[in-house]
Amino acid sequence: MNNSTSTQRHDILTLGREDYDKALSMLCEYLAVTKGIRLVTTFGDVHLPGISDLDVLIICDDDCYARVVEASQEARQQIAHGTYFFPHQIFVLPASLAPCRTTLWFDHVFSSFRTLMGDSTWLDSAKPSPELFAITTCIWHTTLWRIIAELSDVQGERERLLLMQTFSRHIALDFCICGSSTATVFRTTAILRKILRLPFGMHLLPALFQQRMHAWKKSQNCLSDWWHSCVSSEEILNNRIQLPNNSIITFGKHISLTPGNIQIPLLYEQLCIRLRSTFSPSLEKIQGDTHSLPAHWEESLQHYCASARTAQKWGEIYGNPAQLFIHNGAGIFPSPFNLYTKSL
Repeated sequence: MNNSTSTQRHDILTLGREDYDKALSMLCEYLAVTKGIRLVTTFGDVHLPGISDLDVLIICDDDCYARVVEASQEARQQIAHGTYFFPHQIFVLPASLAPCRTTLWFDHVFSSFRTLMGDSTWLDSAKPSPELFAITTCIWHTTLWRIIAELSDVQGERERLLLMQTFSRHIALDFCICGSSTATVFRTTAILRKILRLPFGMHLLPALFQQRMHAWKKSQNCLSDWWHSCVSSEEILNNRIQLPNNSIITFGKHISLTPGNIQIPLLYEQLCIRLRSTFSPSLEKIQGDTHSLPAHWEESLQHYCASARTAQKWGEIYGNPAQLFIHNGAGIFPSPFNLYTKSL
């Protein structure tokens, strides 16, 4: 890579869009000799070259999954600045689970897919119902709980900038579900562009980061209120989580549930109750009645649970039941409340 386009500012590399294109070309060259790959595609946009990362999805034959994951990890190490362009894993999905993509993942919120290799028809799928979209979004939200609890461990300005964009995307999802504007992501991008041009712009980032955290919590409350209005059943809304004495469920360094301290939005309490059998034993301690939800919600929850069980069963056949769920930088699907990140 040309050093003239990769000078460093703090821990941020000065890169152009051509550098991102070059990294993707090198990735394709590396993967071209790997058997079983059906599709390689990018999703999302490079709004801020030098800060933005690259998101890549690979769909491959089931029996080639382990080798393709290994090849993608090797590519990150071999490409110049590969771990900078791809700070998280390159997502690999076995072909038989492609129908679960829009249920357990949320790539359908991205409008800009670009096929790099293979057959783009693998991306053809029906959009989820509004209820299923909301459930999938909420499950993805829970992956941020641990991040919020451990923000003091986040090192580097670029990582914080990427997190700010992630939280902005989740805020936009919340307000989209509730019927509000989704311009939050683009406003954040415009603000960051202006800040990065200022000589001392980096000094403004901590305050902006905290503002974005506050906005995310506000959007969570908005989403919870919207769900309450959809359900409108006192029996369901009063169905609170119960835990046996001396029990604890930990979601992060500072986020846990104990019998006398249940401090998560009611919507997530209901998801905990509903998903306890799907993701047992992690949630098996949770007690609570399973009341019938309105038909569309009931159907969507059953659809989500069925997809999660399909992915778990795939893992049992091909290796570790948890391997498809986000775990120490691997996997593709979010497990509710990041429960596979560490044992409870």
